[in-house]
Amino acid sequence: MSDPLDRFDEVFGDLDQSYSHRAYRFVLAAVGHLVGRLDEPRHISGQELLVGLLELGRTHFGPLTGEVFAEWGVKKPLDFGRIVFELVRVGLLGKTAEDELEDFAHFAQFHTIKRDYDWLSELPPEEEN
Repeated sequence: MSDPLDRFDEVFGDLDQSYSHRAYRFVLAAVGHLVGRLDEPRHISGQELLVGLLELGRTHFGPLTGEVFAEWGVKKPLDFGRIVFELVRVGLLGKTAEDELEDFAHFAQFHTIKRDYDWLSELPPEEEN
């Protein structure tokens, strides 16, 4: 099976443009990353994908994760669900009959992104030389 990232440019124009192309690419990369970590190939649930997206975001963007997601148009977990279902619609991802957009609706960890980095606001301001 071909890598969905290889076909992304072909279908990007058919996707909901409310989200940045970076958001779509990030979701595809996160799916590939998660699948690569599995001992055996299997379906990844919406909640598992959200955990993976958050972990990957924190790894790549650290305390700016929330801001990066927002810049891409992703303001809540359901936005990632909409991206996933758009990628399913154009054939870059698959889903099971049980998968629903609502699987992405409730994910408390998503709203802790900024809180996890609150310690940054406690740092003293840098002095100018």
